[in-house]
Amino acid sequence: MPKSARKPSTYVDFKAVKAAVSIEAVLERYELLDDLEAKDDGYSGDCPFHEGESQRPFHVSLSKNAWYCFGCEEGGNVLDFVARMEDVSIKKAAQLLAEWFEVESARKGPKRQRGKPKAAEADSEGAAADSEGAAAEDEALSDSQEPHTEGPEPAKRASEGDPGEEFANRPLGFSLKNLDAGHELLEPLGFDRDTIERFEAGYCAKGMMKGCLAIPIHSPTGELLAYAGKALDNDDEYKYPPKFDRSLELYNLHRAIELAEEDGLILVADILDVWRLTVAGFPKAVALMSDEMSSRQEALLTSFVGEHQRVLVLWPKTAERDAIVKRLASQAYVKVMDLNEFFA
Repeated sequence: MPKSARKPSTYVDFKAVKAAVSIEAVLERYELLDDLEAKDDGYSGDCPFHEGESQRPFHVSLSKNAWYCFGCEEGGNVLDFVARMEDVSIKKAAQLLAEWFEVESARKGPKRQRGKPKAAEADSEGAAADSEGAAAEDEALSDSQEPHTEGPEPAKRASEGDPGEEFANRPLGFSLKNLDAGHELLEPLGFDRDTIERFEAGYCAKGMMKGCLAIPIHSPTGELLAYAGKALDNDDEYKYPPKFDRSLELYNLHRAIELAEEDGLILVADILDVWRLTVAGFPKAVALMSDEMSSRQEALLTSFVGEHQRVLVLWPKTAERDAIVKRLASQAYVKVMDLNEFFA
């Protein structure tokens, strides 16, 4: 084919677009910044896709260059935002952003390697350009469907623009099998078999959680995201999968949401404190899984505490607790007690 008759390249470098264009610039182009409130390292307000119908806020993180809507339960990066706004594919969104913000580096195709067949090069470019929405391969699993802790890193998502990539933990494609809720090593924890089974947990004999109480962690909508491994020889130690970001979740929120609508939530730091409260007749407890509260966890709490906006913080008196209470008190009615005092 003569050079003049060749089709223009449709290649677009998703990574270059994301590096060059900020979510703040995209919001400004759509004239949305005036409708959002500056908060922490980003913005929050009505969802531009729900047109303010949902009371669950739309959040933007400038540090992560990402967005998330608790009403849509969707989020992602600048590519995902433009794709949603324009109702186009991720690839088309990247092309639009490269054009709007003059990202010339995103329009250059990959350099041809000497000796590489043209057909193979074309296949590579096509795969890169058409990978919008492509999911990664599942985590490498053993025959018992437990996660490996050694060996090569799991494959990354093929698309640099997968929805929710920066702002969400990916659901697991498997569940741990043969967890033993009645194992004798669990007895010192002080929970009966029925309680352990209620939380779908149990002693794990293989894999990353070997020798631990394996506890499933779910998204607010009930999707299985990860397992926490409670060490049985250390009261404070938990294992978490390396790619799981616990700062994005509240343990037990998927169970507590309906109860929260009536009378708010109880906030604790430790997963097993949720179990203790449930056994005592207070099933509306959620746990941060650490001593600090992230912006995402704060948003989850204030989104689901119900009409009366009540949060009971059961926590020993620490500087971390005081910081959490101060942040929540500006958005909800907060009561604070020491956990041991509450049980006394």
